[in-house]
Amino acid sequence: MEIALGIVPLVIGIALALGAPVIAWFVTSHHLRQHEKQIALAAGAAAETAARYAARGAAMELRIRTLEHIVAARGIDLAEETERLRARRTRARMRSH
Repeated sequence: MEIALGIVPLVIGIALALGAPVIAWFVTSHHLRQHEKQIALAAGAAAETAARYAARGAAMELRIRTLEHIVAARGIDLAEETERLRARRTRARMRSH
């Protein structure tokens, strides 16, 4: 009977020694899978944001090209019209004060 009672702590010790690494591996692998999912979601969101910025940049580039075309086509007339508009604003501000 004494031998049987002496084996119980030994068996418990062996079970803990072998079970602890298995439990640690399971918890760690679960944590890593969750972390990988979070990284994948963040990467997808970043790619979507980058695509939106690229689309905005393309739209702005198109607007600038259009303005450059207008300026090149109208040349000095556009500069004179801009000055007339500035002068009109200046006169309107002076009247309001």
